Amino acid sequence: MRALLQSSSAVEVKISKFNPHVREVRKKVHEAVNILPKKKDRLAILEPNPRVPRLFGLQKLHNAGTSMRPVISTISSPTYKLAAYLSDWFKFKPGKGVKNSVDLVEKLGREERRLGHCITNGVLLSFDVVGLYPNIPLKQTVQYTRTLLLNVNTPEQIIEDFMSLLGVCLETNICGFDGEFFKFPEDIGVPMGSPLSPPMGEIFMDYLEQEIFDVGNPCDVLV
Repeated sequence: MRALLQSSSAVEVKISKFNPHVREVRKKVHEAVNILPKKKDRLAILEPNPRVPRLFGLQKLHNAGTSMRPVISTISSPTYKLAAYLSDWFKFKPGKGVKNSVDLVEKLGREERRLGHCITNGVLLSFDVVGLYPNIPLKQTVQYTRTLLLNVNTPEQIIEDFMSLLGVCLETNICGFDGEFFKFPEDIGVPMGSPLSPPMGEIFMDYLEQEIFDVGNPCDVLV
């Protein structure tokens, strides 16, 4: 894991660096009166005794060698409950994608009937994204998140609150390992172990698919 920290350009920091983050989280939550109008709800998503997120590794048993998957446990961290709330509130459903193999077959059948003469020979491709969560480009993904909220006519005040809370969840990548504390670079993405990892990954992939496939091709591509 120390090799991972070094390769990720993580730097060792003092625990005192964590305290301003805790205060900032509390400040942002109490200011978010549009998305969280009830004081009891704001208090409910604040961790009373926050802890520094903890780094550990899960061995990739399906891969050759001894590669490890880094996981940062954010349970009891200052933003854990907040991140879970934002993930549940956003309820993002990708415009494209499949739930399982049955859903894939059904969608392929509908596309075949819809496109008709456009289909001559089809090729089914499957891609695996390596290290998706820590490689999510946060700037583009956050901007696309705002666009998605605007597209469904979300009130501006609620959007501002949501973006403020999302920002405080993503801006500080501090974790503890073996009695020491480390801070990752700001562009490291979202750590695996955060409640925001799955939705942010789906939002980014939806953004990427829009950029790649929505280019006016005569025959659509089912993703």
